[in-house]
Amino acid sequence: MSLVISDDILWISWSDSLLATFAPTAEALTELQTLRGWFFVSCTSLLLYGLIWRRVRQLQQKHQLLQNIINSISDAIFVKDLQGRYVVVNKMAAQSLGHPTMDILGKVVEQFLSPEEAQRIRSLEQTILQTGQSEEVEELLTINGEARWFSTTKSLCLDERSRPVGIVGIARDITERKQAEAERRRSEQLRIELKLLENILEIILAGYWDWDILGKRLYYSLAWKRMLGYDDRELPDIPETWQQLIFAEDLPRVMDCFDQHIQSRGQIPLSNEARYQHKNGSTIWVICSGRVIEWDENGNPLRIMGCHIDITQRKQVEEALRENERRFKAVFNQQFQFMAILKPDGTVIEVNDTCLRVTGVSAERFWAFGSGKRPGLIRSP
Repeated sequence: MSLVISDDILWISWSDSLLATFAPTAEALTELQTLRGWFFVSCTSLLLYGLIWRRVRQLQQKHQLLQNIINSISDAIFVKDLQGRYVVVNKMAAQSLGHPTMDILGKVVEQFLSPEEAQRIRSLEQTILQTGQSEEVEELLTINGEARWFSTTKSLCLDERSRPVGIVGIARDITERKQAEAERRRSEQLRIELKLLENILEIILAGYWDWDILGKRLYYSLAWKRMLGYDDRELPDIPETWQQLIFAEDLPRVMDCFDQHIQSRGQIPLSNEARYQHKNGSTIWVICSGRVIEWDENGNPLRIMGCHIDITQRKQVEEALRENERRFKAVFNQQFQFMAILKPDGTVIEVNDTCLRVTGVSAERFWAFGSGKRPGLIRSP
């Protein structure tokens, strides 16, 4: 310890003698001490400036690194102060709001969204500030006239003393997912409705079909295939299937009906009767009814749906009735007696050829003027 004190004394003595040499007078000593003070202050200022500049550069580099990190994230990240002003937004957040980053900073949500949407967001953020609890919501926002869905998580932004200074949020655009979910729901609903329709049509011996004209795909229901005697896998779901099974004589008429329906934009109904070849070789009569349900902007059909109803039994009954009528008329007209069929009120509805010969009335004149009249009103020419 004594050695140290001795050295200090020597240094002080030496420095005093050095000052006395360069400043022999009191005025010179004062000026020298003033210069030494200014020199000390200048050196200290330069040192402090260097330290501050270095610290600022470090902060700038850290800020740029942080900005690069949040800009590389595919989700929108933003920070708002207690007044709701945007103080931090990443690249995705700027894209989500539809404005450059510098046009967003310092502004509030009311400047980008509708009053109703902004009020909903403000209310949620006030709840977070009051409760301190994070919130996760799915919200539909209109950005530059386009409706977009976002899944957003918001929580308190705290300073180093754990005091709230604003709201930090992370938002993900889920519009495509929402659209896919809606499409799946529509597809599922359509599947249920088509299954119900198929069950109903099976009860009435009918089958339906769904023709994607542009994609050249045509779905035939199981009932449609069974109507013609085939299992599901025996008939391919292509347009050529029905064209090969329909009678060649009936195809032009069916196609003409289809063309009229198209040309009239659906005003002329698509409905016709046609014959189809059953798997066992028999003939199946069907009523085909359909309608175009999708058109393109040029008026071309994109999708058409319809059903086939088996009317074979009805056709057989009609043919049997016509055959019975032919047989009846053959017997009726071969009788030599005067024969006529009248209603209870005496109105004539049928006479045989013998009656026409006796009265001298031709069949053409009778059916043109006499049918439905009383016998006394029929006069010979």
